[in-house]
Amino acid sequence: MSLPPTSSAASPLAIEREFRALLLRLNYPTSARRQLQEIEYFLAKVLPQSRRYESYILEIVQRIPEIIQRMNIIGIDPESLRSVYENVKELNIALPSLSSVNGLAAAMQRLRLAISTLFTYVGEASTGTEFETEHVLDVEGSFTATTDSLLIPVVERSLVDTPGSLREFGSLRKISVEITGYSESGKDLFQPQVHVLGKGDHLQDVLAVPIRAARALLLQTNPGLHDTYFAGSVIFDELNSFHQGSSANLAIAALVYSALLRYVQAREQFSIKDNVTATGDINEGGDILPVDASSLRLKTEAVFFSGISFFVVPSSQLLFAEQVVDSLKTRYPNRRLVLV
Repeated sequence: MSLPPTSSAASPLAIEREFRALLLRLNYPTSARRQLQEIEYFLAKVLPQSRRYESYILEIVQRIPEIIQRMNIIGIDPESLRSVYENVKELNIALPSLSSVNGLAAAMQRLRLAISTLFTYVGEASTGTEFETEHVLDVEGSFTATTDSLLIPVVERSLVDTPGSLREFGSLRKISVEITGYSESGKDLFQPQVHVLGKGDHLQDVLAVPIRAARALLLQTNPGLHDTYFAGSVIFDELNSFHQGSSANLAIAALVYSALLRYVQAREQFSIKDNVTATGDINEGGDILPVDASSLRLKTEAVFFSGISFFVVPSSQLLFAEQVVDSLKTRYPNRRLVLV
């Protein structure tokens, strides 16, 4: 999983410290993917001396089945998950005690199917290997977008950056919008059921700007609603995941606008297809603004390793996103992703 370089000659005392630090980090509210990333880093470090650190490995591996069961696989390079799979397989051979871990065999099967699914997303057949793409993981029930939902790319962050924490990465999170009724308060009231980090890593309200942008467009197309206000909620999946910034604002505004059109039974209505995603900030007037370049790279990578067909980006950053896709296609030339 793009692990940082490490020395194979770590002392037992250093391994003990890392083990304790890992247990501490695994208790923080983080996503399943980040937890698996932390575990993979530790296992790769102790793998050459697995018998010496058997008790540590056994305790850590016991956490893997639950983590894999709830992990959102969409947006991950299959080769990075393959390294996790291969390391655990190797440990299973070296340490017979791992056979006692409840659910580990089923978790490994699920991980294998996840890797097959990701190879399918990038157009790789993997025929003749254990990652045959005719057998894939059924993720449709959890991640297919509904009428007022969308998978959007984000850069995941830890709520607390502890010593030893691994690098940021892109992932796709499902965002849903629900209109619950009319607001009598003289303003739109939307509840943000989402964790987004602002400056200083403080949780921030991410809805104010995109809700105003959606309302501005609604009044342009339906001026009779000028004195009508709405209540609703914006929900992200996997609430233990945190991301930073305002690049989801375009998607939030688009979803709220389309949901409001349906709610008021407007003559013209719009919806976003489930094979489309978007990134971009937005101002209250509805102008699309660029996102941080480093985050765009990670988001583009996440979209590349998904079933998304069309990726909407700010026009000023189209060339950069194309360069990221072209770089990834040197390894996965059969992937077809249209940038808009």
